[in-house]
Amino acid sequence: MAPLEGMHHRLARAWSPVGHLNGVMNSDELRAAYNACLPLLTAYHTELGHNAGLCAAYQAVMDAEGTTLAPEQRKVVENALRDFRLAGVSLPPERKQRFGAVMERLATVQSRFDENVLDATNAWSRHITDEREIEGLPANARHRAREAAAVAGKDGWMLSLDPPTYQAVMTHCANESLRRDFYEAWVTRASDRGPHAGQWDNSR
Repeated sequence: MAPLEGMHHRLARAWSPVGHLNGVMNSDELRAAYNACLPLLTAYHTELGHNAGLCAAYQAVMDAEGTTLAPEQRKVVENALRDFRLAGVSLPPERKQRFGAVMERLATVQSRFDENVLDATNAWSRHITDEREIEGLPANARHRAREAAAVAGKDGWMLSLDPPTYQAVMTHCANESLRRDFYEAWVTRASDRGPHAGQWDNSR
């Protein structure tokens, strides 16, 4: 079991940074690379879950050593056997093939859904020139907004819809109108409503 766990950890160490960067520093090149890898990763996990020999090996460990394993060891084996069942290890071959196709489609659609939300989030911003409009906004949020405006070649503050800025505005900003605009933009992202209605519509 240790070699298999080691293999999972090696893959996670390689893939987790890619997934994180795709969410926080997304670019066309990274997005293309990420999406190209998704079918491979989905196939890998599906094949593992459908491996009857591997499932039997886990069951053999449980049958032979289940009563002598430490609680945490037994839990690991029990969870693995549960995951095999949920992954369809007992399905007939044709159902396994269909399962694999559905999982690959799901991974692709989920990635597209996330991309739409990210694109809608990045597309919205609010340029503020009157400091009274951001009364109550914490200093760190003001600093980020000032820097963003400078990068855009504008005076004042440029507020974006990224989660830290959204939370800061909704929690601390005294400007009710600004809070309303932020809330509407946030809850209608990637939909047929709001500031970018239909542009990145996940309801279709």
